[in-house]
Amino acid sequence: MKTKELEKYLKEKLVSEVDDEFGSGFTESGPVTCEMIQVMVGK
Repeated sequence: MKTKELEKYLKEKLVSEVDDEFGSGFTESGPVTCEMIQVMVGK
């Protein structure tokens, strides 16, 4: 599988998962990346 095809497939799966899980429309705010960030939640 070519890289661009894989990227397109993964993006489509991500949009589908977000729409299914949260029941809201997915709005892309920038290029899709696979970066991990650390976020503090709670106290």
